[in-house]
Amino acid sequence: MTRRWAAILGVAAATAVCGAATGREVRVITAPGLTPPPRFEDAPERIAPPTPPVTTAPIVARRLGPVVVEDGAAVRSRRMRVRLAGVAAIERDETCRDPSDVEWPCGARALVGLRRMVRLRPVDCLLPQDARSGSFETTCAFVAGGDLGEAFVASGWARAAPGGPYAEAEATARRDGRGVWGVAPTLAPAATSGPPISDELPPDLTTAPLPGAAETSAAPTPLGR
Repeated sequence: MTRRWAAILGVAAATAVCGAATGREVRVITAPGLTPPPRFEDAPERIAPPTPPVTTAPIVARRLGPVVVEDGAAVRSRRMRVRLAGVAAIERDETCRDPSDVEWPCGARALVGLRRMVRLRPVDCLLPQDARSGSFETTCAFVAGGDLGEAFVASGWARAAPGGPYAEAEATARRDGRGVWGVAPTLAPAATSGPPISDELPPDLTTAPLPGAAETSAAPTPLGR
């Protein structure tokens, strides 16, 4: 566009603005071959851009490790925290009373018992394929096999959540007097071989989806970070 045509269009625009302000009739002048600007009855409406679709990563078996037992219902591996579905933790400061009416700190003993069971080993959990951090509620298993939540409840160092799948495991632990359902221990837990019980984690061994892991419809529940 030459300077001449730019000046003509600028004058036309200024004339339209001034005429609208004074209420006088406005005659829009355009150059030959140019289309006058459109007239609108109402003010233009802003249209929001379309919202992109939310994509959900497939749920697969993921290896987390090594893991630390936070309590009877949760394990942690670096930035990943998993609450075991169907498990109710025994509080750390909880006390129990055995059949002989002896009171003992079962909450503290429960945490020690579960940490000795896991011993900072890796576990396999059903998690989003691309998750590297966050909190989830899902199921996990020992690498060698065996449901982690069921093992916690069956040991007597955790309880079955009401309406969950581990009621039978708790009933068996009660019947056999395991963990918090047994007599008050009189000795400190026996020392065993293996890494010490600690919250300090060795190098992160968390993997991407396990080789050959298939997708599952058992989606975990994301929890607040």
